[in-house]
Amino acid sequence: AAAVVANWVDYLDPWMQPAVGAKQRRASTHRCSHKPMFRDCVNPIFRAIAVALLLAASCSRTRGFYPGPSCHGTHPRISADAGISETGIGDTEKKTTRIYFDVVVSDEAQPIGRLIFHLPDPNPLPLHAENILGLCRGSRRSIDPAATYVGCAFNYGPQFIEGMAQYRWGHNLQGKGRNAVGKADDKIEEDPQAMAKCQRSAFGGSYYGINYSDLPGYDDEAVALSVALAGPGRGSSRISVVRVGESPMEWGERLLMNSGVLGWMDPACGNVLRTMARQRLGPPVVAECGVLEDGDEMET
Repeated sequence: AAAVVANWVDYLDPWMQPAVGAKQRRASTHRCSHKPMFRDCVNPIFRAIAVALLLAASCSRTRGFYPGPSCHGTHPRISADAGISETGIGDTEKKTTRIYFDVVVSDEAQPIGRLIFHLPDPNPLPLHAENILGLCRGSRRSIDPAATYVGCAFNYGPQFIEGMAQYRWGHNLQGKGRNAVGKADDKIEEDPQAMAKCQRSAFGGSYYGINYSDLPGYDDEAVALSVALAGPGRGSSRISVVRVGESPMEWGERLLMNSGVLGWMDPACGNVLRTMARQRLGPPVVAECGVLEDGDEMET
């Protein structure tokens, strides 16, 4: 904003100069040749506007609302506090936890394949990440059979089938409405200060967590794993798989609004996701899920 104001001031400089004699005005090389009386009138007005804009830009940057590095989680101090690197996806030397979903169509007679996702540790939205890990591990399944993704179906319809006009470049897995963090039926709420550090601007709104443009393969096939932070499914077991790399930018950003990006799909699973998106046999169902330990094969 300061740069824009500076350019305006430079452009309007002839209007903002003190009044001079008629001979000097005729000899002036300024771009503006308006009548001196009008120039003298607008001089204090433009100066006041310029000062107000500069002050507003300065205050916005100081308070963290300016859409620059501090607001996008790329400032080193903020990134460190949020548990992510300046690139937004975590230091490559740090650990990521891998979760998987074995997907079939309607029943195990029609297998699609395995989807694997990486969740950085620490995660910018730790409670939501812990909830997904707990549901994948089945940590509460012995006392609450619904606390798992096994048997859950992805939403199915024209907007979830690639090749149809309504396709939205994303797939939602609703879960069973039972959480593995806190009380099973309570909404998960992240620390507001931690969320503020990883807030990001998108399509006139905001999303949180990892910067989607920094995901592995963003220029080609990046896929974000996200959770709803507002609206239907907020704070629950629902997760979304968003194809931010292949989708038009306005679609990817729109699908991420009011949500949190917790991780990304392993690029090696691209063909499995495309098969799931293009098939028209029925709803994709999670036949099995879990957490891959170090050394486990991906089996995509």
